[in-house]
Amino acid sequence: MEKEEESGDRKRERMDKTDNDKLQDDSCFDNNAANVELLLEKVIGIHLISVQIFDHLDFQQLLNCSLVCKSWNSVSRRVLREHRICLGAIGGDVPCQSVVDLNDLLSNSFNPPFNGLSVYTEPSSQHVVMHDCIRVNGLNINGEIEKSNSERLSKGLFKRLKERLDASNLFSEILSKIDVKHLEINWMDLTTSYCPAFQLIAKVLLRSHPYLQYLSIKSLPQDANDSLAKVIFGDNPFPIQWLPSLKTFVPPDDSDYSENSHSVSVLKQLLAAAPNLTQVLGEISDEELEPYFEENKVHTIRSIRLELSLSRLHQIRKLLSEDYCLYIRKLVFVISVPVPETKEHVYEILQLIQQRLGNTLQELEISQVALVMLSSRKYFPFQNLTHLMIEYDPEVDFQKGFFTLSAVDFNWMFPNLATVEIEWGSLTIDLRLITDELEDISEFRCESVTQFFISSCVLRSTNLVPWFENMAKLFPNVKHFYLNEFRGQNFKECFQSVWGAWSEIENLTLTFHSLENMCKNYDSCVLGLSDEELELLFRRKEEHRFEKLNLVPIRSCIFNCRKLKKIVFVIPPKPFQNVDSRRCLLSELTYLLGLTRIPQVTFEVQVEFWNEREHQQYRFPLDHLKPFTNLCYKVGRLLPQPLLSITTELHCS
Repeated sequence: MEKEEESGDRKRERMDKTDNDKLQDDSCFDNNAANVELLLEKVIGIHLISVQIFDHLDFQQLLNCSLVCKSWNSVSRRVLREHRICLGAIGGDVPCQSVVDLNDLLSNSFNPPFNGLSVYTEPSSQHVVMHDCIRVNGLNINGEIEKSNSERLSKGLFKRLKERLDASNLFSEILSKIDVKHLEINWMDLTTSYCPAFQLIAKVLLRSHPYLQYLSIKSLPQDANDSLAKVIFGDNPFPIQWLPSLKTFVPPDDSDYSENSHSVSVLKQLLAAAPNLTQVLGEISDEELEPYFEENKVHTIRSIRLELSLSRLHQIRKLLSEDYCLYIRKLVFVISVPVPETKEHVYEILQLIQQRLGNTLQELEISQVALVMLSSRKYFPFQNLTHLMIEYDPEVDFQKGFFTLSAVDFNWMFPNLATVEIEWGSLTIDLRLITDELEDISEFRCESVTQFFISSCVLRSTNLVPWFENMAKLFPNVKHFYLNEFRGQNFKECFQSVWGAWSEIENLTLTFHSLENMCKNYDSCVLGLSDEELELLFRRKEEHRFEKLNLVPIRSCIFNCRKLKKIVFVIPPKPFQNVDSRRCLLSELTYLLGLTRIPQVTFEVQVEFWNEREHQQYRFPLDHLKPFTNLCYKVGRLLPQPLLSITTELHCS
């Protein structure tokens, strides 16, 4: 008995010891966790380390981090200034007022994130080409406020104008607090350079031209087109190479190209002023190359448009035979040869394109006819091409009685292709060019494409389902689908056809442009029910327990895509009239009958505004979507990455 009692005591001792060890382990774990948190806090507190960590964050994450605390604000905004392109936006139909607003904003900020400016104008709501400039219309030549104009100005703006008649005071904070290394100019109206917004541009270029690294000039005021340097420097002498640090340049748009056009004059000045230029962004036509040849800057072009015709055949041959074409990353190829007798010339240029650009080209824009011809003679594959835009005419398929794109061996031609964009149009090419190429061929598939865009199209076909089915057979692994609104009555049919085409789709984005389609209801497209059924359910929604309803869709719907994660509607800020505010875009039936049964799917509606005033005046009926939709209002123009303009409030630190 004593031995048994002794053994029992030993068991209890061992159990107590084990419990104590566990408690010690737990306390050690808690202490270790606390130590780790303390260590992380100290590490993050080291400025050099935190900069290295924050440098791995994207643009929006850095903006979010700047709101956490003062130290994170300082680090994140330093990264934005030194390692990103962060532009302060000045624009709208009254850009000079935007200058005043940004200047006042910076006066209350000690740590702005900007390292550049984006100055743009847009036509006003009255569709006039000259904006209501506070400098030209609010002040007379002698600097006195005109009574007739002062009456129509807001009291706040009138007071500011009275206090600051000198236009330079309107942007003193901008000049002192932004170290401008990146500048974008897009002056779309006809206002002269007397506007304070453009005077700001001239001041920025005068002060920062030796340090400017990125410059985009899409358009300029009329009186600045002849000589931009004269507007900046006046009659003072200036160096010929006055942009020594410029690396990237986006040239002016000039749809009516001629040797004496204003934009060509500005282009020649800027190319001569930038000796260290490394890349020119934007699409350059083969007929616009002369200034680049003169300044020995052809190697800087990254995107070029080749329009093949008999008159340009020699010039295109010369361009593709030189080594500088190896720097081209994007090619837009257009065939203007009208008759099949010149077919061999087309094949000659296509062979040159494949030989010279096969290893360097990343983006290609081409018609479906030229694409069939390109694939029929497999000279060399495009190893690094990831984005393909196809100008597509459904009438070609109708006339040939064959889905022409299935004749293209995408896997061999473009082994790393990830994105395909279809742009509907009317091709004017003689279809006899591809008569032989569509005989005795196999139907191919492309399994590498995961993103599919349809944009800028006018649909004439009455039945879209077969076309989408053919596209799904050709590109079976599409995960992200983007649909730009069609001008026509079959937008809903196109939306409807997506569900049945790609069952593995994960993200669907629809961009609207017309008010007519924005005001429609798309419950039937999402749920696969008839309009009559949905009308009845909507009128009697209080009588039904929707969670117990077992409705069977009559066509393809959201339930076909079990891997779907997100649907995004992008709509412009347009006015509306006579709209059912309970059913615009979607109604609560989509939530009750659809989203509750597929909880992983989220709906998002994005509204993009040019300026804050447009946001404040917006009255489109979207409140009924708030219970089940993420409503995103974006104020300020979003530029193509890596550029981004910010017009949101700056948080001081």
